Amino acid sequence: MSPGWVDTPMFTELAGENKSSLFESMATRLPVGRIANPADVALAYVYAMESEFTTGQTLHIDGGQSLI
Repeated sequence: MSPGWVDTPMFTELAGENKSSLFESMATRLPVGRIANPADVALAYVYAMESEFTTGQTLHIDGGQSLI
């Protein structure tokens, strides 16, 4: 898995008071228009675990960041 920007407590520790403005700025640049939450990433893990025919793949869970 290769998650992009995900709103987690770790970002609160890293960015502190700047987190909100940092996330707003990045969200406007992402094709989906928002930052991921942990549930968005969890869905990709469930897919990978349930798919018997997906092997050796990197799933980019980045809201389209890899496209920009």
